[in-house]
Amino acid sequence: MRSPGVIPPEAVAEAILRHRRPARRPRKPCVIGNCQAGWALMSLASLRPELFGPIVITPNE
Repeated sequence: MRSPGVIPPEAVAEAILRHRRPARRPRKPCVIGNCQAGWALMSLASLRPELFGPIVITPNE
């Protein structure tokens, strides 16, 4: 069980990549996640909302 406020290393890596995106791509990316990826995206987006455009979370069925 993770402690509140702790995000997985994948989310940290995503933040670094989004921060380093080339200047020729001025628009914020649309990101899609489900299950663990969705959880990581929502956690990261709550901490760094300026990194993302639309966020799509799909059900894990």
